Amino acid sequence: MTTTAPGYGQVDRDYAMRMATCPPEEDGPVWMVNLMHYRGEAVYADGKSGISGREADERYAPLDILSDLGAEVAFMGEVEQQILGDAPRWDQVAVVRYPTRRSFIEMQARPDFQERHVHKEAGMAQTIVAGCLPLGPPRDLSSAQATDSTDATEPAWGSSCPSRSRSSVVFPAPLGPMSPRRSPRLTVIVKSRTIGRSS
Repeated sequence: MTTTAPGYGQVDRDYAMRMATCPPEEDGPVWMVNLMHYRGEAVYADGKSGISGREADERYAPLDILSDLGAEVAFMGEVEQQILGDAPRWDQVAVVRYPTRRSFIEMQARPDFQERHVHKEAGMAQTIVAGCLPLGPPRDLSSAQATDSTDATEPAWGSSCPSRSRSSVVFPAPLGPMSPRRSPRLTVIVKSRTIGRSS
């Protein structure tokens, strides 16, 4: 598998390799949380542009490729206001569920994906992609029935796969038009592990 490192971030190659080599019996779904900050004007390698960074990213949007992989967009939304932190100013957030960790890595080597990726490269000023796992609904810590957040329904993480973390973020996930089959009241709680971040 050969891939080119993106110009808008640094890839955590150790984590990516562990995802790529995760044994099938230990593999399972992973949610990729994408934070996106666009260029004002797209910058292509040949110097041609004339479109915004957002427009370039729209040309990239690999929805058919995701469908081929069995992946789906769980959430996509515009950033209305950044309450905490002012740099970078994120423009859009997307959460994509992949059926396996390996499928996310294998997507990078697809010729049709690489062909479209030039648009993402041209349009993106900065991005963070975090590989995440759901922890289940928030617990009532005052309840005597509260149990550990790890349960039998959580995807397995074997010794060869990336380990899970206790740190988490809560994403309320109203649905956009790209994923009509999901409940608009879905809440995804994820642990964060960076795949790529801008240097």
